Amino acid sequence: MNSSRRWIIILSFVTAILVAGVALNELRARPQQIELGVRGMVCDGCVDHLTRELKALPGVQSVSVSLEKERATVTLEPRSDIKTETIAEVVQRAGYEPDIGGVSARITSR
Repeated sequence: MNSSRRWIIILSFVTAILVAGVALNELRARPQQIELGVRGMVCDGCVDHLTRELKALPGVQSVSVSLEKERATVTLEPRSDIKTETIAEVVQRAGYEPDIGGVSARITSR
């Protein structure tokens, strides 16, 4: 193998590593959503109360609470380390029953 071909292979390898690093950083920078069931809400006041409590968490970008669907969707800021369990604790402290069993709670990247 001649010297210039060796350099082309090395440069291709380095480029691939750099591109993979950029892609990984981009993936880490995407906001995540945590969705879980919420039981015990009976009115719009409950929705407002839970929304305020969840928005107060550091690292939360936005919150959507549905009385009809009995669900809360929390969008996290990029690189936030908030866990589903933390969201469930806030729901419980607010006076509602979090449903994190089975598929009721899930984390997705957007």
